[in-house]
Amino acid sequence: MKSNSILLLFIVAFASCSKSDMNIPAEQKIVTVAAMTDLSPGNTASFFNVDLDKTPIAPVKYGDEQRWQFTDLAIKNTVSFNYLMPLANDSFPSATYMVAVAENVGGLLTDALHYNEVSTTGVAYLGKKIDSVTVAPPGGSITLTGQTIKLTKKWYSVNFPLQYRDSTTVTGIKEVYNLLVFAPPFYTHATPGTETNTIDYTNVAVAAGYLELPGYSNAMPAIVVKQKVTNTVNYLINGTPPPDILLNAIGAQNNEVTESLSYSFYSPFYGYMGSIYMENNKVAGATFRRNF
Repeated sequence: MKSNSILLLFIVAFASCSKSDMNIPAEQKIVTVAAMTDLSPGNTASFFNVDLDKTPIAPVKYGDEQRWQFTDLAIKNTVSFNYLMPLANDSFPSATYMVAVAENVGGLLTDALHYNEVSTTGVAYLGKKIDSVTVAPPGGSITLTGQTIKLTKKWYSVNFPLQYRDSTTVTGIKEVYNLLVFAPPFYTHATPGTETNTIDYTNVAVAAGYLELPGYSNAMPAIVVKQKVTNTVNYLINGTPPPDILLNAIGAQNNEVTESLSYSFYSPFYGYMGSIYMENNKVAGATFRRNF
């Protein structure tokens, strides 16, 4: 039923990496929290989505001393993010900034406030507060009530200090949504239920080198973090698994496993610079930071 955002987030010839003797200074091969000054309330950052039909990008190669020459990428559209002061919420006392988004849930949009934390240990997603939304499959309804959804563990997009070959694995993150279900003849009006996502992820710093983007006069040292995420979804209604015929009606199934893979670029000077997203071992999308 749910489409994860859990945000947001690619020139044939030079798209991936070519080796050269760049001799990147050691101090430019480490990213710390000091680079993430943009991720604070009151700031705005703009990113462009790459038009892959005009300028395809090859998958990221692993290793040190790489170069990504992306200055000629075609821009499909631009998206801006406003980083807000977190609203008071007892579930997220460590949040340092918040992002408001329209989130797709079951094919409908609901307003969501995503709570995030920047600290010396990394940039983490903590959870969200969502407004109520109702989807209506034939003959019934499923309401996702307005609620606060706190992850049981912090989900780090990057850990600090970040260096080439660093690796972090986290398993068993739980994300639980409360539902009210009306699905005759199985369930009467407003029968309580849950959707539980179990999330495992691995972050590995697989490459280091120089990144060139439109609007930046110089190549920037960067480290690439590969993030692989596995999500397993399960539904309960009235405390028991719902019948398959009901799940099929909404295009869902219990114990369904999905995977996502992304490569994100981090600069020791500018922080997060963008990501390449993969599907079936092919580049499916790319987003990069616009010039300041």
